[in-house]
Amino acid sequence: MERRSLAAGFLVVVLYPAVASSQITSVKILNYPTNAVPLGQAVTFRVEGTPCNGPVNVAWGDGTTETVFDALPFQKPHTYQNPPTLPGSTYTVTASGLGAACRSTATLTFTIAGGRTPGGGGGRRPVPVPGDPIDVLCSQIDCAKVFTDPVIKGGFGKVSQGSFIFVNGAGFWAGPGQLLLHFGAPGAVQTTVKLENLEWSTAAIGASIPDFQGFRDQTAQLQVVRSDGKKSNLWPVPFVAARDVIKLTHNDRSIITSMSCTDESDIDICNGKKDTNVSLDDFFANTDFDAFLNAPCNELICSAHKTGWDPLGADVGTDTYRAELKNGWTFLTLKGSRHPETPGWANINLSGTNTSTMNATIKWNTGGSDERISYAVHATAVGPRGVPYK
Repeated sequence: MERRSLAAGFLVVVLYPAVASSQITSVKILNYPTNAVPLGQAVTFRVEGTPCNGPVNVAWGDGTTETVFDALPFQKPHTYQNPPTLPGSTYTVTASGLGAACRSTATLTFTIAGGRTPGGGGGRRPVPVPGDPIDVLCSQIDCAKVFTDPVIKGGFGKVSQGSFIFVNGAGFWAGPGQLLLHFGAPGAVQTTVKLENLEWSTAAIGASIPDFQGFRDQTAQLQVVRSDGKKSNLWPVPFVAARDVIKLTHNDRSIITSMSCTDESDIDICNGKKDTNVSLDDFFANTDFDAFLNAPCNELICSAHKTGWDPLGADVGTDTYRAELKNGWTFLTLKGSRHPETPGWANINLSGTNTSTMNATIKWNTGGSDERISYAVHATAVGPRGVPYK
């Protein structure tokens, strides 16, 4: 019997360490809640996970340059600016592995503070003012389909009685409501004027301003009241009142706040103030005043000086006056006249046109014994219609 022998052999198995499975597990915000990430402030993000043998890329979600990191975990601040970031918008940060051993991805979705709350559940937009981020948003989308309240964004036209203006914005709806003009500081007692002849659309309104009176130049506030009663933001506009021109007469002497009348002659009458150094009481009766001035005088200032018989000759002096208008009224024209017209007997210097204060200086000379000089100041004023000037 043949015997066979089996040669002995050895099987060698070599075991290598297993490569650890790498995983990006999370993206977190460390310093703000995810439903109120602020604009213009540094937001600190942290990316966590098991160690990656390759780089990790982070996309910030706002279109800015992405950032690459070599290892996990890591953290990095990032600032969201407006624009391109808009209040109330939702963004997502994405961390992605780039190497063969680190192919996982993690994301974090968050909301920028301001605007409507996520999902639109009862949140209110901020009230817009000129230059506000709402202007940026409304330039990119139809705000009428987004906001629950009407929004004024601008307008043009002269805001004055009898003028026509346009207002643009969003959310006005097709049906006409009201366009109001408020006078008085917000929060204080206000007077409201309703504009007329409305041309109405969802994003623009045209209206005429009625011919009212009693308001000074001021910053007024436009406001839209939609057909459902909802009110827009207040939009400031410069109101320029229609003007009235008046002649100031002797009955307006109360606007003269100061007067200095030289009483160097024998008889001095300065705008109703009478002074005499001689016994001529009958001469000062009201019926004699115009005769003394040589002509009727119904001007703002009517004055005269008379020298009686005097061997020393003429009397001389200087009269000064100051008058003030109120409530936006100003002096439009100022003119002096004298009687007689003899040169040097009354030099009249007037100042204050286009301002609220008039100053008058009159250097007078009676001309000689038993002579007189009279003068007048003729004045007109301009100011807001229906507003008192004194």
